[in-house]
Amino acid sequence: MLWPGPDKASAHWTFDGLDAGGTLIREGGRLDLHITPVNLAAPAYGLGTNGKTNRWRLDGVNQYGYLSSLFGIMPQWRWFDNAPTTALTVGIVARWNAPAANDVIFSCLNAGPTRGMAVRLSTAERVQIAAYDAAGAISTCTMSADAPLTGRTRVVMMAMEQAGSLARAWVDGQGVAAAFAGSLLPVAYDWALLPALGSIPGGGNYHDGDFFAICIWPLIFTDSEAKAFSDYWRDRAV
Repeated sequence: MLWPGPDKASAHWTFDGLDAGGTLIREGGRLDLHITPVNLAAPAYGLGTNGKTNRWRLDGVNQYGYLSSLFGIMPQWRWFDNAPTTALTVGIVARWNAPAANDVIFSCLNAGPTRGMAVRLSTAERVQIAAYDAAGAISTCTMSADAPLTGRTRVVMMAMEQAGSLARAWVDGQGVAAAFAGSLLPVAYDWALLPALGSIPGGGNYHDGDFFAICIWPLIFTDSEAKAFSDYWRDRAV
């Protein structure tokens, strides 16, 4: 593979089907971070295909998912035990129908917020990583210009490393400006939370559109790795 694969990822959702029980959306990585869908109807729970790859469709009103238990082992503990702390890269392959500021791709932020990290929109057209350290201070990596996103399917990649004040971003494989701000210290997490996809934990700030992939790695992609990931998904997500 031309980029770090699922075995290197903290989470690797590609929405390619349900678990053996037929009620959880399967995660394709090493941690079995399966998703409980909320306000989505059986038997598909929003899963489908565009003819080239799989997708998960959310209405932007009340639909989202959260990490669900597997064999009695709490998935949020597996996530937090393997979650990025000092460096991360996020790959988002999504259809953005009606994006708005603070819409969420993934979040494990607590209510403060004083702990955790989120991938969200800082404005309707810009993606941001936000993360909090043990003192409750925020670090952000934010696109410096509009993507744009509205009415489009995009492959967006964001990378942040606190100690080096590093912020990088790519849209459809093209490098775009991004800015780092805030704390230089590692991310700290609130293990009591249930991380959510497509909303804040517990619901709200919903994504409106399709997710094809949401992948999070505890490392920084090179430019060639980011472009390879983008090229792969641009051929499949429409």
